[in-house]
Amino acid sequence: MLPEYTGKGFGHLFYQKIEQDMIARGCGYCILEVLSTNERAKKFYVSHGFFRIETFKVEENGMILLCDQMKKAFI
Repeated sequence: MLPEYTGKGFGHLFYQKIEQDMIARGCGYCILEVLSTNERAKKFYVSHGFFRIETFKVEENGMILLCDQMKKAFI
């Protein structure tokens, strides 16, 4: 999300719509990946019921990045 839109509730509304769509399609859970250093995003996901299931390394363009895989069950 662009910085000028963060903290205004748009992410929450967007996520609610996506979650409703996933549930309507019969999804039992959602798994996503976020950079481990992105504390704001991780806090957002935790506030929406996600928890970290693993941390892993990704090599991209010569950089090594740490990512957290997070999960939320709908059932």
